[in-house]
Amino acid sequence: MSYSPPESDNVNFDLQEFDPDGRGADHFELGGLETLRPPAAELSLDTGGEIASSGAVTVEPPAATLEVTPAAPTVTGAGSTTITPPAATLSIPSADHRVGYVLSPGPAQLSFEGQSPTAESDVWIFGGTFIDPEPPELDSKTLTLSFEVPRSSIDHWRQFGRTGNVTVDTGYGGSFQTIDRAGRDEAVEVIPPASYRPPFDIADYYVNSYQETQAEVDRFEISLTFQRLENRSDVFDAAAEAGGLWTFELDRGTIALEEEQVRETSGSGTTAGKTVTLPIVVDDLQAATIADTAGFPDAIVERSVPDGKNFREDSSGGSQTVTIDAPEVASFESGTYLIQNWRLSFAGYQDDRWRVELELAEE
Repeated sequence: MSYSPPESDNVNFDLQEFDPDGRGADHFELGGLETLRPPAAELSLDTGGEIASSGAVTVEPPAATLEVTPAAPTVTGAGSTTITPPAATLSIPSADHRVGYVLSPGPAQLSFEGQSPTAESDVWIFGGTFIDPEPPELDSKTLTLSFEVPRSSIDHWRQFGRTGNVTVDTGYGGSFQTIDRAGRDEAVEVIPPASYRPPFDIADYYVNSYQETQAEVDRFEISLTFQRLENRSDVFDAAAEAGGLWTFELDRGTIALEEEQVRETSGSGTTAGKTVTLPIVVDDLQAATIADTAGFPDAIVERSVPDGKNFREDSSGGSQTVTIDAPEVASFESGTYLIQNWRLSFAGYQDDRWRVELELAEE
């Protein structure tokens, strides 16, 4: 479910709070996933006593007792329950567990008493379902998320095991369009957590690949690969940097890096020239600048020259072209290169938290 609020309805997703003005409340849905670290905590849902809001609440172990008042079920251990207020208090007298909630429809406000909860930084919303994945992977066409689910919900996820019947039609200049051959009416919206935007964007995808392995007796690890519907471009503001030992001048933005942000290269060659894989470690905005600019890898085409040297060309008009200025002491040669591909993965919990591998070809 998606929600496009008017500017005046006071939606604050970071605080996970909604104060409606009476418009749009009938289809508003609020959700999230919090990590509570009490010894005890209470979650209060207050609808103002005007419109009853229903809430689906799930608690994951190590162990938990979920008590909902007024009249509603009690959940011991992992489980879920539904609350139907006008007002309700959820008491969770246990040590450490996650609480996922969906409040619908609106006016509703969720507040916490006791020790403040810590919002999960890795919570994604996939077609209205909350998932808590391992660090994601991204390239110009696909997004990969891996996460664990309990046995009780595995049947829900196995419906995606029948996916993958999609084709990607490539047009002039590297533009592409994804077509679903399975007969589904529409794609699914994937929403990254606010802390991951940038570099990740909110976009519609088809599920192109489903993998399942049993992690424990009662838990499974799911890996989903999502296929973008079309090229990504101009989602976030571009970086405009200078002063680094390395500079990467892209069609849209300039990135400046220090020596420790550039890793050792590897290379190979073809009749059209050499290719080099250059790993770099970048921050959120730098990663987004690459993702927003170099979203047309199919634009790199090889031209054959009879009785001459073949060459590669960027048919996108420059989106896949980068000019790199490297230090004199570096083994990498400064110059203009074509970005044939790139892949983003998690590098660690620091400011420069993304590793981007650039596959570069001689112009």
